[in-house]
Amino acid sequence: MALIEVRSLEHRFDLSPAAGLHAVSFDLDRGEFVVLAGPSGSGKTLLIRHLNGLVEPSSGVIRFEGLPLHRRLAAARLSIGMVFQEPDHQIVGQSVEEDIAFTPRNAGLPAEEVRRRVEHAAATFELQGLLERDPRTLSGGEKRRLALAGVFAGQPEIIICDEPFSNLDYAGVVEVLHALTRAHASGCGIVVVTHEIEKVLDHATRLIVLTGGSVRYDGPPGAAVTRFDEWGLVPVTRLYRTIPPRLSWIPQEKPG
Repeated sequence: MALIEVRSLEHRFDLSPAAGLHAVSFDLDRGEFVVLAGPSGSGKTLLIRHLNGLVEPSSGVIRFEGLPLHRRLAAARLSIGMVFQEPDHQIVGQSVEEDIAFTPRNAGLPAEEVRRRVEHAAATFELQGLLERDPRTLSGGEKRRLALAGVFAGQPEIIICDEPFSNLDYAGVVEVLHALTRAHASGCGIVVVTHEIEKVLDHATRLIVLTGGSVRYDGPPGAAVTRFDEWGLVPVTRLYRTIPPRLSWIPQEKPG
């Protein structure tokens, strides 16, 4: 059974006859590394906000562990971690350590378990040397990693990241990309919502393309790279290779 099932999902806006989402169907399972791509305005952010009940569909159904999402909303929000585009909106602690501890502490876990989770999350996202820092003093890449660590400490089964590379320089992109691949290696499913495909596609096990509120492609990344123009995506000619790639289809740059 898939962790999340989406069937014939529709979202219509009151002031527009056009559907924000139209007949969207797909499954998400544990342990995947999914890139959800599409041009600006394609409905990517709207779609992921449905997956943990932040927005209600006009029609269609979302199931979590086989049951309608609204009947399992509390459990779904623990299992589906969301990292939004602006990390400052998600950071609540006065220190890095306090921020990572917020979710497990708020869940009423024993102090020793909270400490263990903070240490594990800090190590996974390379924040061990920053635990006493004020989050407001962190760089953009460090804030993204902190937002990820705070969600990761809640031990979700999937983390959904909305435009995690937005406004980051090369070093920041590399930091966040390393963090995502480490989280995935630990067993956590990852969904990266982005139009900056070249920064993460190297590590995806699956690509979903959304245009005009509809799914145009859902499958292996390698079978889709020649169709990016068709979907209004920037063709991928060069990928970030700071980490050994997972896949063999990656286009190789020609010398000289």
